[in-house]
Amino acid sequence: MREKTVKAVKKKMGDYSNGNGITAHFNSRSIKKMTSDKALNKSLENGFTKSQHFETVSRAPNLFKTSKLVSVQKDKNDSDNVLSIKRLSADFKLKSGKKATAYFTVKETKQNGHTLYSIELKK
Repeated sequence: MREKTVKAVKKKMGDYSNGNGITAHFNSRSIKKMTSDKALNKSLENGFTKSQHFETVSRAPNLFKTSKLVSVQKDKNDSDNVLSIKRLSADFKLKSGKKATAYFTVKETKQNGHTLYSIELKK
């Protein structure tokens, strides 16, 4: 399931903008983070299935377009290169009809601007 999702979303790599005026890169590192066991486990802990998590990852670029800014934080490691860590959310319905929220982490760095960093599902 993971490999199939990775293959499908690689075709969607690029820059995406949302209604808050944030343009973020969706790249191979984004895909690696979003399909990681750590990201998957967060969605599982929130009551979603593995299949639902990977469905959300496959829809991440389009969901980001509708996301709303939730918070802006400093980097917990206080890195000089990291300008901010942003949390954004997008409400949507899974294919099953279940309501969900895609919760994004976006890292803003001096060199690369905003990059979609991770995703998890929340109720």
